[in-house]
Amino acid sequence: YKRMLTAFGAEKILAKYKTAVAYALNQYLTQNVIVDENEFLWALPRRIPRPRIPSDAETLRKIEDISVEEIMELMKIILSKAYGLETNALIAECSAVFGYERRGAKINSIMNHAVERLQKENAITFIDGKINLIEDN
Repeated sequence: YKRMLTAFGAEKILAKYKTAVAYALNQYLTQNVIVDENEFLWALPRRIPRPRIPSDAETLRKIEDISVEEIMELMKIILSKAYGLETNALIAECSAVFGYERRGAKINSIMNHAVERLQKENAITFIDGKINLIEDN
């Protein structure tokens, strides 16, 4: 929603703008898009997002503006090039790639959720505390 609201000239997500966007989506785009549980808008058919890496401070996004799916995809890329990372090291690397110099509770929480989803979806496994990418995914 946040990125779409700029079309309304809105600086904040106000209920009236969110309602207008939801109405437009329901009326005109229900066959072409979905809104997930985290309020990310996805074009159908839904594809795996390619991680967008900031080129400068202006393109740096807040962690809540990055979908868990995008974070998971970056984690898979990192794990395909590194062996034997622990969770904390993977989160640190992923955070650095997305441009975060420091990690607070919010970043850690979202990144840990991404690791949990990767494990739940059988994309990774843990061996002696180290994360291993399952190549079939």
